[in-house]
Amino acid sequence: MTQAGREKWLGGVHAAVAAAGLGVGGFLLLGLGQSSDPNAGAALAFVLSIFIVAQVFWLLPGLVGGLGLLWGQGWARGVIGVVSVVLLLLFPVGTVLGAGGLWVLFGDQARAQVRAAPKVLGRGQGLALCAIAAVATLGLMIGLGYLFRDFVESVPRPSESPAMVAAIIGIAVLALVVFVAWNMRSTIGPSLMPAITPHQIQAREQQKQVVADHKARLARLAADPLRARYVARIEAGDYWTDGQIAYDCDASRLATCEHLAPIERAMRQAGIVLKPTQSPLHVDARCRIDVGSFDAMEKAPSVKYLGDNYILERFGEQIPAPLVRCSLCNSALHTEANDLARSSGMLFP
Repeated sequence: MTQAGREKWLGGVHAAVAAAGLGVGGFLLLGLGQSSDPNAGAALAFVLSIFIVAQVFWLLPGLVGGLGLLWGQGWARGVIGVVSVVLLLLFPVGTVLGAGGLWVLFGDQARAQVRAAPKVLGRGQGLALCAIAAVATLGLMIGLGYLFRDFVESVPRPSESPAMVAAIIGIAVLALVVFVAWNMRSTIGPSLMPAITPHQIQAREQQKQVVADHKARLARLAADPLRARYVARIEAGDYWTDGQIAYDCDASRLATCEHLAPIERAMRQAGIVLKPTQSPLHVDARCRIDVGSFDAMEKAPSVKYLGDNYILERFGEQIPAPLVRCSLCNSALHTEANDLARSSGMLFP
C-alpha cells in the first residue's frame, strides 16, 4: 500500500472513532440529564468533564484531521500527529491507535516523502513548536491531575469548574494543533491554501522575465552615452520605449500628419518635449498653448486648438485634455491643460 493509501486509512479510522465517540458521549449526557436518580447530577458533572476533555484533546481534532487525511489535505498530518501523541496516554486502546498513527505519519515512507518535499519549518519555528509542545504537555498533565483529584477525593467543589480547567488546557492544545497544521500545510498533498495552477506558475515566470528584461534594458541604456539620461526618467515613472527614445534623439523626425508637421517642428525647435503615443499620428506635447499667439500663427485650415476638450474617467470625473487637432487626418498634438500646478511650465508659441 502506498503512503497516501495508509494515510487515508488512518484518516478514516480517526474520523470514524471520533464520530462514534461524539455520538456516544452525546447520548450518554442526554440520558443523564433526563434521569431522575438523585446521583445523576454528580454523574453528569463527571461525564461532562470527561467529555469536554475528550472533545478538546481528541474527538474534535481527530474528526477534523481524519476527514482532512481522507481528502488528501497536507495540514491534516500535523493535526493527526498531535492527536496520536495525546492518544498514547490512553492505555491500551489509545496507545495502539496513537502508535499506529505515528508510524503511518512518520515511518520510513513518510520520512522519505517529507524529505522530498520543500522544507517548511525553519530553525526558529522548530524551537517555537517544541516550546509550545512542552507547555501543552505540561498543561495537560497538571490539568488532568487537578481535574481528577476532585473526583478521587469525592469532595464536590462547585466553585471549581472542571469545564474551566478543560478549557484552559484546550487552549494550549488547540494552539499546538493550529501551529503544526499551518507549518505542515504544504508538506504532503494539497493544503487549505488554493492550489497553484499551471497558468499561475506561467504568469509568475513571465513576470520574472519581464522584470529581468526591464533591468537589462536599463543597463543597456545606461551604457549608451546618448541614451543614458532616459534611465532616470524611466525609473521616475516616465516610461520611454525604444521608438520614443529614437524619436527624441533625432530632432528631424516628425510623427504627425503633414498639416500638423510645421507646428510639431516648431515645438521641437523650441525645446518642448514631444513623445509619440501608441496611436499613429498622435504625439504628447509637454506644453501649454498660448491661444492668442497660436491663433495668429499661419497654419492649415484643418488645424484647430481644442482647449475645452475633456475625457471622462470611469468614476465620472471629467479630465481636461486639450489638443491641437487636424480634422482631415485625425492627427493630434496632445497638450497640457492651462493649470500651472500640473503643467511643465512650457508655453507655445
